[in-house]
Parts: sequence; C-alpha cells; structure tokens
Amino acid sequence: MPTAYGALENDLLSVVTKSWQLQGCVVLLGHQCVIHLGQLADTFCNRGDTMRVFIALFCLTGVKFVSTADVVIQIPWDVGIQDGFYRLSYSPPQGKPASNTTFRPQDIAKGIELTDALPGTEYNFSLHYSNATIVDWLAWTASITTVPDPPSNVSIGVRSGRISLVSWNPPALGGYSAFKLKVVPLSEIQNSIKNIVIDSDSSPFTLRNLTPGASYEIQLFTVFENKESAAYISRNFTTLPNTPGRFIVWFRNETTLLVLWQPPYPPGVYSHYKVSIDPPDAIQSVMFIEKEGEPPGPAQAAFYGLIPGRAYNISVQTVSEEQVSLPTTAQYRTVPLAPRNVTFDPRSLSKDSFKVFWLPPKGFSEFDRYQVTIGLRRQSPKIVDTDALNEAVFNSGLEPGHSYTVVVKTVSGNVASWPASGNVTTRPLPVENLRAKPTQESGPAEITWDVNENSIQDSFRITYQTLPADGLPKREDTENSDAKGTSEGFNSGADSSSRIVSEPFFTLEEMLPGRNYSVSVRAVSNGIESEERVIYQATRPASPIIENLQPTVRGMNVSWKSDVTSQQDGYLVICKRNDTSDVIEKETKDPRIDLVDLYPGAGYFVQVFALSHGLRSEPHSYFQAIYPNPPNALVVTGISNSSLSLKWQPPSDSLFDGFVVKYRVMRDVSGENSDHRTDWEQQVIPVGTNEYELSGLLSGEKYQVHFFSSSYKVENQIPLEVVEILEPNLVLGIEPKLDSHNVTFVWPVPLGRVEFYVVTWEPVDLESGGGSEDSDEPKKGARRSFPAHEVTDMNSGKVSVTIGGLFPGLPYR
Repeated sequence: MPTAYGALENDLLSVVTKSWQLQGCVVLLGHQCVIHLGQLADTFCNRGDTMRVFIALFCLTGVKFVSTADVVIQIPWDVGIQDGFYRLSYSPPQGKPASNTTFRPQDIAKGIELTDALPGTEYNFSLHYSNATIVDWLAWTASITTVPDPPSNVSIGVRSGRISLVSWNPPALGGYSAFKLKVVPLSEIQNSIKNIVIDSDSSPFTLRNLTPGASYEIQLFTVFENKESAAYISRNFTTLPNTPGRFIVWFRNETTLLVLWQPPYPPGVYSHYKVSIDPPDAIQSVMFIEKEGEPPGPAQAAFYGLIPGRAYNISVQTVSEEQVSLPTTAQYRTVPLAPRNVTFDPRSLSKDSFKVFWLPPKGFSEFDRYQVTIGLRRQSPKIVDTDALNEAVFNSGLEPGHSYTVVVKTVSGNVASWPASGNVTTRPLPVENLRAKPTQESGPAEITWDVNENSIQDSFRITYQTLPADGLPKREDTENSDAKGTSEGFNSGADSSSRIVSEPFFTLEEMLPGRNYSVSVRAVSNGIESEERVIYQATRPASPIIENLQPTVRGMNVSWKSDVTSQQDGYLVICKRNDTSDVIEKETKDPRIDLVDLYPGAGYFVQVFALSHGLRSEPHSYFQAIYPNPPNALVVTGISNSSLSLKWQPPSDSLFDGFVVKYRVMRDVSGENSDHRTDWEQQVIPVGTNEYELSGLLSGEKYQVHFFSSSYKVENQIPLEVVEILEPNLVLGIEPKLDSHNVTFVWPVPLGRVEFYVVTWEPVDLESGGGSEDSDEPKKGARRSFPAHEVTDMNSGKVSVTIGGLFPGLPYR
C-alpha cells in the first residue's frame, strides 16, 4: 500500500475507534465508506440522537483523485420483514441515488449506497418510513463532512540552496479551508520531518532554511473542517548545492592544467563536482569528480591535450542529484612552448655590446610576445613582438670580459614559457707590456705580460708559429693561426700551434725546439678572445742524445742523434779531463766526432750541445775513460796442485786504479786437439801490490790466465797471457787385495783432474833379478800406466788397478 494509504489507514482507525465508542462504526470498503449502526442503534433512534458518519476518501495514485465520496447507509435494524417503504433525503442534493428516493425495505436490507457525493462538503441525511399506518416517519438522521480532494498541479521552484517555492492548484470540487505541507528530508535524518499548515490563499509558498544540495519529498494535503484529504499529492526536489570554494592551478605545463579547489563552506549536501574547460580542447573537457571524505577535503582535476599558451576558462560546480550549483570560474593559461637555439653574432661582439638571436618554438603555440632578459640589476627586460625580428641588442651597462646569461621566453598573458638561455661573454681588453725574459743557459726563454685591470679574463691564448727565412710570418699562416682552437696537447707534426695558460707568463719549452717563433698573446674570458699582442722569440734546440762513445788508444769516437722535431745549425762538443780539469772544445756540423791525443787511463766528461739561432741546447753528458796502458813483465812464480802465483810490473805513462786477472780451465775435447774452455772467472787486484796468488784452483787442470791494468773499470785492450798446468792430487787410502800371482790396489778417486795412474813395483831384497815371464823365477820390477777412465768406477767413486805376474811368496814394494 502506498504511503498515503498507510497514513490514511492509521488516521481512519483512530477515527473509527472514537466513532464506535460514541455513535457507531465505519467499515472500509475500498472506494466506499459503509456506515453501520451498532447495537445501540435502537436506543439512539428512540432517543432521537443524531448519528454522524465519517466518510474516508481514498487516492488510487499520486496524481489521480476520486472527485466524489461514496457512502453506503446500512440500516441498523432488520427491515427485511417490514412492509411499507423508506425515503432517503439529504442535502446538498448531489449524489446517486438522488435525494428523496424511496426504497422497499427488502431492497435496503444490505444498505443504501450513495455515489458521486461532493468531496469537502457537509451532508445532512434523514431516513423517513411510511406504511399503511405511518406516513413519512423520521426514522434516522445524521450529519457528516466528506473528506476534501487533494490539491493538484504541485510544482517546486528551487531558488537557492536554502529557499524553494511550492506552488499548487486547490481542489476543483468541494471546499477547503487550509493546506497541510509535510516536508520529508531524503538526505538527512528522518526525525527532522516538518508539518506546515498553510492558509488557503498562500500559493506559492516559500520553503526556507533548507539544506543546500539536500533532497526532499513534499506531501501536500487539503484541509477542510479540520479534516485532511485522504490522499495527498507529492513531489521530490533537490535544492541547489553550495558553490565550491576558490581554486588554483596546482600544476601546469604546455598541454596540461591541474586545478585544485576547496569544497564549499558550509559543505551542504552534494555527491560530485562538475569540472569543465572552455574551449573544449582537452581529451576530456567535462569531468565529474566524486566527493571524497566527510567532511570533504580539497579536490583536483587534470585536463590533458591542451594547446600550449592558450587561455582557458575553467569552472567548478557541485552536483547533487540533478541540481548543479553556481560555478566558481577562473581563467588560466597553459605554458607556451619555449623558443629555441639562442645564439650570438660573433661579428657584433665587442667589449661592451652584443646581439642575440633565437628561433620561434617548434610546434604550434599561442603567445603574445618574447621576453629577453639579462642578469643585470636595473636592466629592464626587452619585449619583442611576435611579428618583429627575433633579435635583441644589449649595449649598455656591460663590462669587458664579463659573462652574461641571456634568457629568452615566450609569454602568453602573464604566463611565461620555460627559458631558452645562452651564455655570452663580452670581449676582454688586450694584454699590456708583452715582453720576453733574456734567454739563460740553464733554461728556455719565458714570455711575460701584464693583465689589463679594467677587464676580466680567466686565461690567455698563446699562438706561436715559426718564421720563414726572411723572419716575417706569412699572412695566411697568421690567419690560420688565429683560427685555430684550443689545443691542450702538443702537435709535433705542425710548426704552429696554440696553448691556453692561466698565468701571465709562458715558457717556450712547449714549442718546437730550435725554431724562431712569432708569439701572439690574447686575453681569454670564457672562450672569448681579445685583440692580439705579438712578440718574436727563438727557442733552444733539443738536447742531442749520445748514441755511441767508444774509447780508442789515446782517444775516443763519439756519435749522437738529435730529436726529429728539433732544428739545429751545428753541434758543440766539450771534453773535460776529470783529474786535471783540462777542457777541449770542438764544433762540428756532423753528428759525430773523433777525439785524439787523450791521456791513457784518464777519465773524461763529454758534453754534446745542439746549436740553433745562437742558442745552446741542454747538454747530454757522458763520462768515459781512455784505455790504460798494459802492465809489464808478467811471470809465474809458483805452481801447486791448487794455486798459481803471479808477479808483474805496473804500466808506464798511464793512469790506472787497479788490475784485473781473468782465468779459465782449458781441456781437450774427447781426445781431440781442440780445447774446451770454461767461462772466465775474474778477480780485481787493488793498486799497491805487484804479486798475487790465484788459489782454490782445480788440481791437474790446465789454466789460461789474462792480466789487465784497469782505469774506471776500463781495461787495456790487449791483455798479458800465461798458460800453466797444475799438479794433480796425491793418491791416498790404497787398499791392497792379495792373490798368489797378483795384487789389486783399490783407492778413492782423488779430487781434481787425473788422466793416468802410474804404478811401479819391484821385489824387496832381490839379488839375482827376475826371470822370464814364463819361468817360475821372480822378476826384478816394472812400471805401468793406467788410463783413469778405464780403471775408475764412477758409481762407487773407487779406482781399481790389478798387477799380475808376481812371484808367490816374494815381498814387493
């Protein structure tokens, strides 16, 4: 059952209860209202009391109303057995059956149904009975007021978040004295329902103190004689939500605007935000953002795909059901595209001015102008219109050698693009008082200059090039030298180059050696060079390298080589004797020289210089001794099985600081005549003696001995030589092994070299001499040689020799 029916049922039950207690009962019959007289009907009739019957009017739908009241009059006594007839009279006479209609008792036993009654009208009923004896007897009377019809054509006019106008039309039939307006909140708690009684002529009615954005249901009843219409007409509506608070652009770039706004205050009721942008260039130009949090916090929305630099109108509204608040609007611009390729005209660059150029943005962008700024105080930005040349000149307030950052932006409204910047440095002032320090023997020449105090520079460019034979630089060489860039390394293949230095001096050792150079100096500030200042200076040749220094008899041969990058006119050789400081100087064009008539055994310091343009190179020095004269009269004074004694006389007309003896073993190889020589061994003999013993030698070996005089470890060319054989070691530890006719001798192999063992034997006290070998008589004696390699067992280290043919029982020695 609809809400209106339920309310009506509750109200009607209350009325029915009261009616039953007082007069009777009312029974609901759908569209009819049936009036029953109770058990007290007879009493009431006899007493002549008036019984009132209440009629309820039902609403089938919210907009269709029943325009008449239907009444069923139920006779409270049994009339079916009566004769005669009844007449029903009522006023106003609107209804069916018509007033004063007569009925037979059996026809109204179940009641009289009155239809098409007027709503909102007070009816007076009377029932008259007539028969053969009674005429028009007043049997029953009642007065009732019918329920009024509901109003129609209700409309709601929302004026703001807190005020709405309710308009309606009164019922077309029946009377009415007032209207009842029930306001039911749908967005708030239900105990806030309001009932408002409105005068009959109050349409339109102003509803106040509503909640912005809230939804309501209104139920409008008609009231007549304190009775409400059984049905009501209802409408739902939503008030305007509050407008959002202020908003800002939280982020923007060339194609995106991100806006952030505050929720309305007070917040009221709403569910979404409606955010829109115009022109509608965005990928999504209208968005609905759901409210988050309670109470709600700030919200945001982003528009993508916008045109760079374009002005956009953005509006934010709150949404509650179908109601949209008044907008909060603002205009914002996207960031325009930045210009490109900021460059400077090197031809216009001077010590106090420059010209800057740039290219327009790449791609479509809307902007009004260019803004060009330089980092100087009290220097206003230069504004360049979009239809002017993309260039600007700065010629005031600039200082020589200073670096400036020039920033170029496109500007749309008051929104500037990302900067396109370039750094420019004004040309510094040239250096002053360029000079060369005098060339010293110990080092290269140095170029110095003074810095101009009215300029800033961070370094200096040194450009140098060799001069041709006429001493003047070629014009094209000068132009090429000026055009060269910075070279931190040295280019050995070129005769001109550039270097960057940070201090106001430059040492010519970095240049090619042995050249005559023109040297230009430019002050440099951040890569920008001043005008040049030029000076001419020769460089020292590179030092030659002594390749070979070979002593000769009373002289030496010296040769050298020069650096391929160096040029020289000749060479100077200085030879200084170390013990007497005698000096010999000689010049030559060739890279070699023979020095003669030098003292034997003396040591000399040799220095070789390269000569170029009157300058000497650094010398290459070398110490070398001359061959000393050999010693005299070398003789062997003693030989043993392990030593060899020597004696000699010192050399004459020569310097020497000692003697050197070298010796080695000489052996026959496999019985052949050729000698096998071991490596040389040597011993140094100091000055002050003329005798020396070589000890620790191998017994029995043949030694070759060379004897030298020495000076600074240089030995005389041809040595003195002796060759001697040492005595072998004795045979010791002989063990005899006897037999009847022979004896075997065994002994350890002695140290040193042994080629043969010689064994001699003879009988002891033998007078008659020996007989023949075949006889039984003893022999007189014998001598026999045994090759060492035949009788030596190398595994055991023993020598075994057998003597046979001896006479049994005869002693031998």
